[in-house]
Amino acid sequence: MKNIALLSAALLLAPACAFAADQNTADLTCVVVGMRMSQSPDGRTRTVSVGTIMYFMGKLDGRSPNYDLQTHLADVQSRLTQDALLAEARRCEDEIAARGNAIDAIGRNLPGSLKPPAVAAPSTH
Repeated sequence: MKNIALLSAALLLAPACAFAADQNTADLTCVVVGMRMSQSPDGRTRTVSVGTIMYFMGKLDGRSPNYDLQTHLADVQSRLTQDALLAEARRCEDEIAARGNAIDAIGRNLPGSLKPPAVAAPSTH
């Protein structure tokens, strides 16, 4: 009976572990996208890269705090072709945009006392 309980627990956890591994790889791929963006000659792209890296690193750290980042990062970088990088960049951008839209909606729906103060326009005199 004890063996059946252990086997049942292992089977229940296996999909979660596989899901986490897939999510880790997906998020790490977005970190690589951000790292490549940070090498752009365009200043706005470099600025956006910081948020991209931090967002997806935060997801990784939250889900898998002991994740072997160095090993997995090298693996993802070695397998990511230019075409795959472009496709992944769109996926990462879509995820960040969706999260940003959700945050904007929350901000619009906050009670007045919880909204950040309006920033005054700079004086022009």
